[in-house]
Amino acid sequence: MFLRNSSSRLSALLRRQSPRSLVAKHRSYSTSQPQGQDDIDAILAKPTWSVRSLLPDETDKPSTPSVTPEQLRHLLRLSALPQPANEEEETKMLDTLESQIHFVKQIQRVDASGVEPLQSIRDETPEAVKENTIGLEKLKEALSKERVVGRNKRIQRVESQRNERPDGDIWDGNALAYASKTKGKFFKHASKFGSSHATPPAPSPSDRGADLTTILDRPQRADLTVLVAEAIEHMRNGIVANFHVAPPAVQETTHDFSKHEEDEEDTDSLFDPLEHHEDESSNDRAPSEVKTSTKDLQLEAKALAGFDDWRDTVLLRIGEVVNRDDDAQTESSQGDSSRELPEPRLEEDETALKKLREVYPPVETPLVHLPRAKKLLILHSLLLLMLSLEHYNARSRVLMLYVSSSLNLDVKILNGDEVKVARGLLDTALQLSQAEAKEPGKHRDSSRKWKVGIASVAGAALIGITGGLAAPLVAAGLGTVLGGLGLGATAAAGYLGALAGSGVIVGGLFGAYGGRMTGRMVDKYAREVDDFAFLPIRGTHQRSEDEREAAENDHMLRVTIGISGWVTEEENYVVPWKVVGSESEVFGLRWERKPLMKLGNAMNYLVTSAAWAAGGQVLSRTIFAQIMSAVMLPLGLLKVARVADNPFSVAKARADKAGEALADALISKVQGERSVTLIGYSMGSRVIFSCLQTLAKRQAFGLVESAVLMGSPTPSNAPHWRRLRSVVSGRLVNVYSENDAVLALLYRTSSLQLGVAGLQPVQSVSGVENVDASDFISGHLRYQFLVGRILGVVGLESIDADEVAREEAALAVKDRKQEQERLHNERVAGLEGDESARRLLENGDAHDEEKIQNDVDQKTREGLSQDHEVRPVQAKSPINQ
Repeated sequence: MFLRNSSSRLSALLRRQSPRSLVAKHRSYSTSQPQGQDDIDAILAKPTWSVRSLLPDETDKPSTPSVTPEQLRHLLRLSALPQPANEEEETKMLDTLESQIHFVKQIQRVDASGVEPLQSIRDETPEAVKENTIGLEKLKEALSKERVVGRNKRIQRVESQRNERPDGDIWDGNALAYASKTKGKFFKHASKFGSSHATPPAPSPSDRGADLTTILDRPQRADLTVLVAEAIEHMRNGIVANFHVAPPAVQETTHDFSKHEEDEEDTDSLFDPLEHHEDESSNDRAPSEVKTSTKDLQLEAKALAGFDDWRDTVLLRIGEVVNRDDDAQTESSQGDSSRELPEPRLEEDETALKKLREVYPPVETPLVHLPRAKKLLILHSLLLLMLSLEHYNARSRVLMLYVSSSLNLDVKILNGDEVKVARGLLDTALQLSQAEAKEPGKHRDSSRKWKVGIASVAGAALIGITGGLAAPLVAAGLGTVLGGLGLGATAAAGYLGALAGSGVIVGGLFGAYGGRMTGRMVDKYAREVDDFAFLPIRGTHQRSEDEREAAENDHMLRVTIGISGWVTEEENYVVPWKVVGSESEVFGLRWERKPLMKLGNAMNYLVTSAAWAAGGQVLSRTIFAQIMSAVMLPLGLLKVARVADNPFSVAKARADKAGEALADALISKVQGERSVTLIGYSMGSRVIFSCLQTLAKRQAFGLVESAVLMGSPTPSNAPHWRRLRSVVSGRLVNVYSENDAVLALLYRTSSLQLGVAGLQPVQSVSGVENVDASDFISGHLRYQFLVGRILGVVGLESIDADEVAREEAALAVKDRKQEQERLHNERVAGLEGDESARRLLENGDAHDEEKIQNDVDQKTREGLSQDHEVRPVQAKSPINQ
C-alpha cells in the first residue's frame, strides 16, 4: 500500500510540472476545456518513467545496510509483529525494507517547490471550482417546489403528482437486473455446495426431467421460499418460547414425596434444590412469565446462534435452486409449470395427518392448493436439498415435518421418501465399489477394507478412492431408484450436490465406521459403564466380509434408539423395540446387564409378594397413594420394598453414567449425520434424561429429533425439563401413570422435591407433551409390554401392528404367570382375609426379606450364566468385538 500510494503521489507531481523547470504552477483539466484531453492521452500513451526506476538495483546492494538485524527485530517488537522464523526470512524482510527506504529517498529528491499541495483528490482549477459551485440558478427549480406558510414562515413542500418510478425504469419483477454477473435473468455466484471446477453443460429438458423450475412458475417458487422461511422462523420462536414463555399450569393433586423414613436420606443426583426453589416461586407469577436464570440465558444464546447458522445455510441452498434459470431454457419452457403430472396413488391416514398438523402447525401458503403431484415433487425436492447440506440432522427433519404439514401431506409420505433416498444413495455407493473392482491394475485389500465390518456403510473408505467414477454412475443409480419420486436423474443428482458424487460423504452421512454403531467404536465413550453397546433390531448381527452384502443392509436416514429400563433376560434389550416401524434404523441400547437384571428380578418378586398383595387388599387406592409418601411404611411392606431399594439405587446411578456415555457417542457422530429419536421406559428414560442434560451442558444442539420418556424416575421440575427441551428439535414427550405404585414406592428414597415425572405431568415448560397412560398402565412392569400401544397414542411414529399384537399377547402370559406366583406366595404366608392381611402388613414375615433377597440373587446369577452361554454364538457380531 505504501508503494502504491507513493507512486500515485509521485505521478501527480510529475504530471503537474514540466520535465525540466517546473514552469507551470497549475494544469487545467476542467471539463470545460475538452481540448486538453488529447494532451493527457498523448502523455499517458508514451510514459517517460516507471516506478521500477525508483527501486534499487538488485545487483547493486549498498555496502552499509540502512537497517541492521537488531534494528529490524526492535521495530518488529514495537509494532507487535512476529519475529522472523529463520535466517532466510530475516534476510528477505531486510531486503524488502531496504527497497522501501530507497524508494522514499528517491521520492524526496523530486523538486516540489512552487507546487501547491492538494487539499483533496479533486480538480482544484478555477474552472472546476466554478463548475462545482451551487448558486441560485441551480436552486431555482428546488425553491419552486417549496412555499412559505403561517405566521412563523414555515417551509412546506408543494404537493405534486407521485412518481411511482423515480429511477425511470419499469419494474419487470427482476430484482437482480443490474447484477454484474448473471446467468439468464438471475444473479450467478459460485456455490459452496457444488464443485468449484468448470461448470458442465446444461442438460437438455428431456434429460433433466421434472424439477422445481419446470413445474413451478416464478411466483410459486417465491411462495416456496416464503414457506420454508416462515417454517424456520416458527422453529426459532419455539426455542425462544422454551426459555421465556410457560403454558398455563394444569391444576392437579400432587403427592409430597419429600417425606420419607428418617433412615433413608438418599437424594436424587439430578435434582438441584436451588432450581426447585426458583421453580416453586415462579408458580405465583402469571402463567406466561418465566424467570430465566443467567445459565439458561447463555444456553438460549448458544442455541439461537447455532440455529441461525443452520437457517442461513438452508435458505441459501434453496435460493440457489428456486432462482436458477438456465440460459438454454426458452420462454416456451416456462409454460411447463402448467403441465399435468401423473397423479400418484397413495393412501393417507387422516388420523396421522391430523396429529401431524396438531404437533407441527401448518404455515399458510398458496402451495397447498396445488395438485397433489406437484406438492409431492416439492416435498421430494426439499428432501434432496436438505441432504445436499451433507447432513440430515434433527433440525432438517423437523423442517421437513413442518413442510409436510403445510402442504397437507401425510407423514407416511415423507417416511417413504426417506427410505427410497437412503436406498438410492446406498445402491449408488455399491455401484461405485463394483466399478472400482472392475478397474484393471487395481489391487484390492479385502481384509483391510472390511475390518470395520458391517459398520462401514457401502464401503465408504473404498468409495473415497474411486471418486472420479462418481459422475456417470450416480446419475444412473439415482435415476433408477429415485425415479419413483418424480424427479429426473440429472435433477436429483443436482439437488444432492456434492453428496451425489462422493462415497466418502455418503459414508459420513450414514456413519462410516458407525453405521451399525458397534460397541467397539463407542467403547472409549463408556469407560464408566459396563457392557455399553448398540444392538440392531433388524438386519443381520453377523459380520460381513463382502462389501456388496454389507451395502445391502437396510440403513435409513433416521436413527431410533430404544433403551430398556430393566431386564430379566438378554432379549429384553431388543424385543420391546421391534414395534418401531422399519422407516428408521432401530437400535436397542445394551447397558449394565447385571444391575438391570437384578432390578428386574427384584421388582418382579416385589409385586408378587404376599405383603404387596396384602397392601392391595387392605388399602384403598387413595390411602395406598398416601402411604407411599408417609413418614413410616408398614413393617411388612417395608421389608419387601428394601429388597428392591438397593438395586433401584444402583441402577439409578448407573443410568446417569450411561446417559453421559450416550451423549458423548451422539456428539462424536457414531450415528453419522442423521437425526436421532430416543425412546425409553423406567430406568431407560432416566438414561435419556441424563443424556439430554449432558447435551445441554455441552451445548450440542440439532442431534436429537424427538425423545419419549415413559414411567421416568426423574424429577419433574421445570428448570430441568426446560434445558432438556433446548436440545430436542422436535417432540419431548413425558408418559406417566398415576397408578404406578412401584415407582412411587421405590422413588420415595430418592426424592426431596415435589413430583416425579413418571407419576404426573411436567408443567410450566413450553413444548413438553404430557401423555396420561393411567387407563392402561396399572403397574410399572407393564411398560415393557405396552411400548407399541403407548407410541400409538403419542402418534407420528410408525408402528408394526403385528409386533404390537405379539407384545400384548406376551403381556397376557406375563399377567397369568405373576398371578400364579402371587397366589402361591399368599398361600405360603397364610393370607386368607383382611385380618391376616393387616397382621402381615404390621408384623411382616421374619424370613420373607432374606428369602426374597436370596431368590433375587439366584435368579440374577442364572440369567447372567444363560446369557454367557448364548453370547459365543454371536462371536462374529461387531457389537461384541
